[in-house]
Amino acid sequence: MTSSKVIQNNENNFSALLVNYLDQKNDNGAMLLEYIDRYIAHICRTHYAFNFSEQEDIRQEMAIILLCQGETYRQRFAKRLLYVMVRNQCLDQFRKQRRHLTTFVSPASKEDQQSAPAPTISDGADAELFQHLNCLERIFGEIGAQPTGAEDVKIYTQYAFGLSHLEISLSANRSVTAIARRLSILRDRLNKLKNDLC
Repeated sequence: MTSSKVIQNNENNFSALLVNYLDQKNDNGAMLLEYIDRYIAHICRTHYAFNFSEQEDIRQEMAIILLCQGETYRQRFAKRLLYVMVRNQCLDQFRKQRRHLTTFVSPASKEDQQSAPAPTISDGADAELFQHLNCLERIFGEIGAQPTGAEDVKIYTQYAFGLSHLEISLSANRSVTAIARRLSILRDRLNKLKNDLC
C-alpha cells in the first residue's frame, strides 16, 4: 500500500468518527469526543492552565461547532483539522479569561464607586501579539513578492489550516512528494525571514 493510500485511509477512518457523531451512529461520536478531550488535556499541559469547568466549556463549544459546521467537513475531516479547531477554541477561552472584567461591590461612599476599566491593549501579551502579526505580514509580504509567492502562500495557508499533504496536492495539482518538498522549503524560508525581518 502506498503512503498516499495509507494517508487517505487514515483520513477516511477519522472522517467516520465525525459521521458517527453527526448521524448518531455506532458509538454516537464518543471516540471523537475522546479525541477532543485528549487535545484539550494536551493543550492545558503545554500552553494554558484551564480549570475543569473551563475545559468543559471548551468541550461544549467544540461539540456545538461540530454539530453546526460538521457537514462542511464530513468528507475531508482530519486529526490535524480537529486539533487546530480545539487549539483555536482554547485560545478563545484564554482571551475570554483575560478580558473578564472584575465586578465591584457597591461601596459605602460614592467616592469609591468605580466602574471596571474598558479593555485596552496592554504592554504585555496583546502588544506582543500585534508585533507577531506585523512580523507575519512582513514575512508573507516578502514571500508573496516572489515569482511563485502567491502559490506558496496558498500552500502554506492550507497547511496551517490543517489540510493534509494529499488534500493540498489535489487543490494545487501537484504530487504529494512535491508538496512535502515545497512545505519543507517554505518552513526553512519562513525561519530565515523571521530572523531577518523580525
